[in-house]
Amino acid sequence: MTDDIYEKCVNFLDDVLGIEKDKISPNTRINYDLGVDGDDGIELMDAFFERFSVQPGDFSYAKYFGPEAGANLFSLIDSMLNIFHLRQREGAITVQDLVDAIREGRWIK
Repeated sequence: MTDDIYEKCVNFLDDVLGIEKDKISPNTRINYDLGVDGDDGIELMDAFFERFSVQPGDFSYAKYFGPEAGANLFSLIDSMLNIFHLRQREGAITVQDLVDAIREGRWIK
């Protein structure tokens, strides 16, 4: 995929997360595949909304990101369950979701 918006999104993820571009595809899940959770997820999405002038609308951080890992024993167990996919959050954010939001100028998932 050589779409300019996609490339800008991948560059953003590389800048913010330090993820190698060749490890990112449209189907890459931000929370599960890249391991973004807790406060890191909030910071990432806030930076995303600001950088690309995307209106967050009814975006819910809790729907996609759990508590900060290691904050306490329960959040550590919660993180481990998610890592092993024993319990999944309500949703996953893919790179394509970010691209679609940039195109629309608002969160649409």
